[in-house]
Amino acid sequence: MQLDDRALPTPYVIDPIAIVGAPGQTGNTKTGSPLTISKPTGLATGNLLVATVSLRDATAALTPPAGWTLLTSIATSGATTKQFVYTKVATAGEPASYTRSWARGSGATDSTGVILAYSTASNVSVIVVDADLYGVTLVRDLHTVFPTTAVLAISKSPAKLARLARLARLGATAVPWSTPAAQIAALIRRLVKR
Repeated sequence: MQLDDRALPTPYVIDPIAIVGAPGQTGNTKTGSPLTISKPTGLATGNLLVATVSLRDATAALTPPAGWTLLTSIATSGATTKQFVYTKVATAGEPASYTRSWARGSGATDSTGVILAYSTASNVSVIVVDADLYGVTLVRDLHTVFPTTAVLAISKSPAKLARLARLARLGATAVPWSTPAAQIAALIRRLVKR
């Protein structure tokens, strides 16, 4: 999709989400459960934390620290490795590290993990999301992390557009990909003025 940005108010940011500081990480461990991952440096209240943990056991069930939400878990072919992705919005008083554990006897001994923290530029008023590529959940999560930022979601799927319409109460706006670029530009201008 092409968008003539000459009519958009300036300044505007193309990539409003940025990694904060250095990631919290752990080296590869062969000691079994638990796995401790340090907090990312520069973490601030409201940052989005994304943790990825890999275990050498595709049947393992991972127990995260309180407050973390499982985004997905993926087992590799051959059932040798399983990767878990969790998210959490940082609050005041985050611990220096986070510990994840799994059931003994699962066979998982090798593990590794990393936590990244993301923030948005303070002057961003609209984020445009391809809901077909990134999903409806991201639209909801963006509002959770950046409640004062409007989210414009674009989708080809009528079912996704219907799900996105239910997120309107969160400040999300959804339009089909068939919307002319001039109309999308006008919508973005209107959202910026909110």
